[in-house]
Amino acid sequence: MASDRTSPHTETQVDAQPLGRGELQAGLGNLAGVTSRLGGRTSVKISGQENSMDMVRRWPGDGLKASGRPHRIEVLPSTQRIRISLGDLELALTLRARGLYEYGLPVRWYVPRQDVRMEALEPSETVTHCPFKGTPVHWSARVGERLVPDVAWSYETNVRPQAEEVSGYVAFYDEKVDVEIDGVTQQRPETPWS
Repeated sequence: MASDRTSPHTETQVDAQPLGRGELQAGLGNLAGVTSRLGGRTSVKISGQENSMDMVRRWPGDGLKASGRPHRIEVLPSTQRIRISLGDLELALTLRARGLYEYGLPVRWYVPRQDVRMEALEPSETVTHCPFKGTPVHWSARVGERLVPDVAWSYETNVRPQAEEVSGYVAFYDEKVDVEIDGVTQQRPETPWS
């Protein structure tokens, strides 16, 4: 993916030692804050770890992708101001989001339902399934007379253990909505859902 020269980009050299889950969560939380403040363009190089996959494989509950690599999902709380909108319509505003970090995908911000304008969303008949999180409920957004299909989803029932921390929270397709983090508009990611 080409780098946008107008966006800040930083590289950080980190000497890694085997970490416990809490230490790694704290480090990822700090990295998430730095990444957000830098417009989402931060890369971390880890050195000093003979096989970095050894550290990941020790964590219980990780699924394996078809390639045999572990499929990592990490959920971290955030106190950043996250605003989700579609045009002039604000869909969510929160200081209590949970960031879901999943291997190979952009961070997904899950918002407590109380911080979502649920009256602006309509149930969708779309059905998808994630083998690592479960089967979500989808919503479309009504913007004036226009219905924008499948802008949000939530895992309500039969949630897989890796995603229990976002059960009942609402996530939005960043590819379809505008996301601001601490007042900085995020670039829409390029994914299969774009």
